[in-house]
Amino acid sequence: MARYEFVKGLPVITMAEGKQVGKVDDLVVDAERKAVRWLRIRSGGMGMLGGERLWVSADAVHGVGDDAITINTEADARTPADAPEALALVKAKRGVIGNEVMTENGERLGEVRL
Repeated sequence: MARYEFVKGLPVITMAEGKQVGKVDDLVVDAERKAVRWLRIRSGGMGMLGGERLWVSADAVHGVGDDAITINTEADARTPADAPEALALVKAKRGVIGNEVMTENGERLGEVRL
């Protein structure tokens, strides 16, 4: 599994058209499944200020490499209106207080407290 720091900023390229549809802006984790479910990408524009925000389901990811993430087709990059599941996960913010803290190897370190 790739680390967040490695994935953020990678170009997202289609396998079918060979077209860059954007760059990874963020990852959306489904706490219930304990897995990344969506990639939020920026398409076009300069930096973080411009461009359109698109969503790619983790199921649509073909591969993650050193230089890019590949998806099958441009249609896999959805507008916010076409990705209500992604928006619901983003809006279902979980509080940090009370959650367990674990290492990457699964060792429980404790719980977040005030």
